[in-house]
Amino acid sequence: MVDETVPHEQSEAVAEAQQAYAFLDMGIVTSAPDQTEDGAHHVTVSETRVPSDAPVPVIPPTHGDYYVPPEGTPVLLAYTDENEAVVIGSPLPPTNSEDVTAGERIVSHPL
Repeated sequence: MVDETVPHEQSEAVAEAQQAYAFLDMGIVTSAPDQTEDGAHHVTVSETRVPSDAPVPVIPPTHGDYYVPPEGTPVLLAYTDENEAVVIGSPLPPTNSEDVTAGERIVSHPL
């Protein structure tokens, strides 16, 4: 069997169809406003199916953590609906911490 590539005329439609079924996407934080004390964490993100002016909730990795990715940070998004997403992760900034063993957690601040 010979694999065939998608004809150029159909490539955009095929890419849109693939994205429609994707549950994860990458984006770049375009705005990280000061957060309020109501517990919600929101940023705005571009290069996704979500308009860049719509706030996207940030899901903390564990209860009690409070991290808002700063502007310019790449983030991993999960879609909960056709055009509604949540930030589920971002790269960790480099730290000068010691080795971490399984089950251990280091709490730090970038400053």
